[in-house]
Amino acid sequence: MWNIHQAYIDGTFVPVQGSERLEIVNPATEQVIGTVTLANRDDAKRAIDAANRAQPGLAGSTKAQRIEMLKRLEAAVLARTDQICEATIEEYGAAPLQRRAWAGRDVLILHPPGAAHSVWWFFHEGGFLGWYVNLEAVLARHPDGIDVVDHHLDLVVEPDRTWRWKDEDTFADCTGRPGFWTTGIFSPPNSW
Repeated sequence: MWNIHQAYIDGTFVPVQGSERLEIVNPATEQVIGTVTLANRDDAKRAIDAANRAQPGLAGSTKAQRIEMLKRLEAAVLARTDQICEATIEEYGAAPLQRRAWAGRDVLILHPPGAAHSVWWFFHEGGFLGWYVNLEAVLARHPDGIDVVDHHLDLVVEPDRTWRWKDEDTFADCTGRPGFWTTGIFSPPNSW
């Protein structure tokens, strides 16, 4: 259970002076996973004063120094990616997230608008290898690309159109977990 009662002020985590507390609830399970003590007006004043003290130094820094600060921040975030991801999943009830670029064989991917799946055509050295139907949430499009939430259960379709389920074990493991689905929503593939 989380108990958050600090704020990052003047380069360090310090206890907040506020007294109002809120429960943190996982929306997928509706379970209380912690509490947070809210900062008050005095905490805000301390943060503003610290920012005002830091501003002249930042204003006097070079572009190269600011770039280096951002690179250190990036490295610190990347070093804790797993912890940040786990905390996000627990707090927001989301499915596990992975950010990665495609590194497989030649592929053509179709994301039909509004569909909860995508169809992948695989090729290798000019030959067609088959299809892959990825069951997933309806994708979200944004200027930098797309966000896809995989539902773990997929179909592999051979060129002769025979097919088989893929990743039934992962699907079964996720069923009933926070942020996923329940047996009332999906049943195991062997029952289909």
